[in-house]
Amino acid sequence: MPATVNQIIADSTVRHGIHLERFKNQQIRAMVGFLNGQVEPDLIGQLQRYAGRTLTRSRIAEMRKAVHEITRAGYQAMHGRIRGDLYELGKIENRWQANMLQQSLPAEMAITVPMASAVREMVTNRPICGKFVREWFEEMPGATARRVNQQIMIGY
Repeated sequence: MPATVNQIIADSTVRHGIHLERFKNQQIRAMVGFLNGQVEPDLIGQLQRYAGRTLTRSRIAEMRKAVHEITRAGYQAMHGRIRGDLYELGKIENRWQANMLQQSLPAEMAITVPMASAVREMVTNRPICGKFVREWFEEMPGATARRVNQQIMIGY
């Protein structure tokens, strides 16, 4: 018995979901690589300036501020890099959805897709898991800096 349109769409969507998971994992590896290769060396260099020195309240405050600035700059750069990737992914998804529907339907239908400006708007100004992408990247530096500073204080 031939597959129904719903089965064809479901199968295509599952296969596509697997590709999206691979893309997501690739993006995560790139982000971690960026943090490890660009941000972490700066953090270590900054923290080594204080190695062997007596940590006073003012030095701890300086160190905390430096850690926060380094992480903020790193995440800001990473956000700039990923923003373009998200926009490209939005355009690809737009085309994929239209093509998948056209290929799955037994009759020819005109399918309208959002314009590129609408896709850009969705990528930059629609929440993901309740937050805008910009908000995720605004919160990450503070959270990372808090964890680094917490470890410094534990060591102190």
